[in-house]
Amino acid sequence: MILTVGGLSTTITSIARSQPSLGRLVVLLVAVLLASSSSSSSTATANAWPINTDQEHEALLLGGNKKIVFLAGPHNSAYYSVYKFVSKWSKAKEEGHVRTYALTNWRWGGNDIHKLITEPEEENEEIWEKLQSRFDEPDINGVIVGSAFFDQIGPSAKHDALSAMKKIIEKLGVSKEDVLVIEHYRTPRFDQFVSMWKHADGEYEESTYEDWLCDTHNKPDEQTKRLDMLGARTNPLGASLAYLNEGWEVKLLETTGMDSSDINIVQVVVTQILQGRTVNGLIASHEYVKNHDNEGERDFVEFNDTDIALAEELFRYRDCAYQPKLMPFTTEKTLDVLYNHSLFSTCDGSKTELYQRLMEHPQIMYSALLRQLKCPNHDVDFAGHTTIAQALGYEKMSEAEKKEAVQTTIQVSNKSTSSGSTSGAAGASKPPSATLILMQMVTAALFGYQVFKINLARPLRKPEPPASRRPSAEIEFEYEDPQLQEDYDVEGSEMVKLTASTGKGN
Repeated sequence: MILTVGGLSTTITSIARSQPSLGRLVVLLVAVLLASSSSSSSTATANAWPINTDQEHEALLLGGNKKIVFLAGPHNSAYYSVYKFVSKWSKAKEEGHVRTYALTNWRWGGNDIHKLITEPEEENEEIWEKLQSRFDEPDINGVIVGSAFFDQIGPSAKHDALSAMKKIIEKLGVSKEDVLVIEHYRTPRFDQFVSMWKHADGEYEESTYEDWLCDTHNKPDEQTKRLDMLGARTNPLGASLAYLNEGWEVKLLETTGMDSSDINIVQVVVTQILQGRTVNGLIASHEYVKNHDNEGERDFVEFNDTDIALAEELFRYRDCAYQPKLMPFTTEKTLDVLYNHSLFSTCDGSKTELYQRLMEHPQIMYSALLRQLKCPNHDVDFAGHTTIAQALGYEKMSEAEKKEAVQTTIQVSNKSTSSGSTSGAAGASKPPSATLILMQMVTAALFGYQVFKINLARPLRKPEPPASRRPSAEIEFEYEDPQLQEDYDVEGSEMVKLTASTGKGN
């Protein structure tokens, strides 16, 4: 339920007629909200990062203070496609070499930024020196800092990305108004999780989906990794909320929307967001960017279409928990969803409690996906584990079962930092503004009222099976350019870390 101004007015009027006391309370909250936000709305709009859709433009200097742009992944969402291009071409212009003109007003922060997240106890002096020296170059917009490990935010994240990001901002002396986070929202949602299996290496390089998931039940270390995937890596909205609560701007790019518009993610990031040199709507002198299939060589045979639809719905449910939390930021223009195709399109006010449980407890998602497989070739004790039908509300659960559901799987140990272990993946070190709190109160009140009405009027129902579909091939971007990897040292770079756990580059 996305509230427009007209929809909000109609809903308030309806409440006021049926329940005068509640209506007066809501009207009062809205009045205070509008009064407190009117003075700041113009500032928020003015600070919004511009999107440039012009078909022809030079690489632009944005003016004002120097900026930091975080390429924040997450894993298995075409992050490496963007990383590979931007890390190569964010550099000074070389006369006579037109390919260097694309992002000449930006500098790449370095290929080892991930170590600030995965090895925070190290001094990492060389990384800091390189980052600072590139930021200090004259006549540039600022630096681009990239790592798929910036997705390490949430209740089961193995690392603390938010602390690393805040440290980078503090070291470079950048204000929060000059920070932008670019994040990908891969759809269909279940495909991202399947991609992690298809690109698993090491012990699970040749595994089936059943082996990859069911085998973890009795292996605490592997189970911790799967919970990290569910609670952090496949949870871009939780990370977005954490970034926004810090006062940073977020551009969220939905992959299906870009596919429908026949534009790839590298072109969007470089030409529209980073304002790189553009000719005929494409990156100047880099027209060779194209899509290619990067599907893991494993057959997904465990699920039929109905199973896939239920798994997809599980991830969508968790996403819906963030709708009332994120909508105020879209009003403030600090969250911008580009090429939105399906974000929050299936959210239902009657299922708020189900959404919230999945957001707060990734182990419920783990249990539901595990029981969905039935694990016929593994010795798995399913006692106390939530079924996917229970997680989605198609089967009732007693209060005792609900309590047991969050205690049956191995819990991730508490980390010393707050952001990696904060419930719901908010991960913020400071509370949101009074304006946001008021907006969330109004949204929650209206949301709760609609839940009450819908619960009385509509029985639970199961979804219709979708048209025949299997998780799609993972789309990556290749470059028909023999110079792309020239003088590019991947050894010791982020890609070593990316392939060390679950993803081969994407």
